[in-house]
Amino acid sequence: MSYDDVEIEDMEWNEELQAYTYPCPCGDLFQITKDDLKLGEEIARCPSCSLYITVIYNIEDFLDKKSNKPLEPSKQQPITVATDYIAKMTLSGYCKVGGRILPEFC
Repeated sequence: MSYDDVEIEDMEWNEELQAYTYPCPCGDLFQITKDDLKLGEEIARCPSCSLYITVIYNIEDFLDKKSNKPLEPSKQQPITVATDYIAKMTLSGYCKVGGRILPEFC
């Protein structure tokens, strides 16, 4: 169970931690990063104890405003892999396999 519900406006931005913080009763700070908020995370944890708070915020305030497109996984790029076992035709008409010329391979 959450220790408390806290509005993001009541939290402070900590430049050193690169996180929003809120005082914890143990003396440390509850912390949550902008990246966590962008992903929809709403739990800010204290690094010194087991307490956590629920952060109340509007996720749209943390999404990238440059693009209205939903996040998509990156597209896979084809790659070329070369090995010593690839056969190549030489100018003399022989095949070269693994550094050796083998006429029977052609």
